[in-house]
Amino acid sequence: MPGLWGCGVKPRSGLTILGSTGSIGQQTLAVMAEQTDLFIYALTAHSQVDHLLSQCEAVAPQVAVVSDPSLYEELVEGLKVRG
Repeated sequence: MPGLWGCGVKPRSGLTILGSTGSIGQQTLAVMAEQTDLFIYALTAHSQVDHLLSQCEAVAPQVAVVSDPSLYEELVEGLKVRG
């Protein structure tokens, strides 16, 4: 987007947080809440689907991933219900 740079508008950068339901991931999300020039592109978790769904509601990432295949349907259904 070179045209935006000339106008003084800086494009926002997306961030993927691996292990967003863990302690470091949660701390990263807390710091990100104060940033206006960044957005959360993707959140990932291993098995804490309920926590991941809550995070998705809060930050509306474009992508949500659960690494445990047995929890895939739970994540999909939870995202549908929560919009």
